Amino acid sequence: MHFNIFSFVVELIVYSTAIFLSYKLISKWFKTKMIDDIASRYVLVTGCDSGFGHAFAKRLDKLGCHVFAACYTEKGENSLRRECSGNLSTLRLDLTDHQSILDAYAFVSSKIPSGKGMYVISVCSMYG
Repeated sequence: MHFNIFSFVVELIVYSTAIFLSYKLISKWFKTKMIDDIASRYVLVTGCDSGFGHAFAKRLDKLGCHVFAACYTEKGENSLRRECSGNLSTLRLDLTDHQSILDAYAFVSSKIPSGKGMYVISVCSMYG
């Protein structure tokens, strides 16, 4: 069997071009699906003591969102207060306690300007 370097180079160029064009199309599609004017958005994120909720709240804060970070513990609240800007507000929330949910609703509702809606991202941590 004879190896043809020219065919190999042509195939490499064709495949590389196809991969590059696919990447460009996908990245353009994702950019058009991004939320516009993110700094005017209000987002409630639960499960912010640690893990994904904690990281997500910090990321939204960095992007300029107004973030309500719901934590189960005071330690979680203090951690986020130290690490984030004034756009992030923390609150205590126990999703198994009806009164805690009502208190969180009252707090968040009092902070959102009239006419503004909000996104709610719930990250529930399960401990066994």
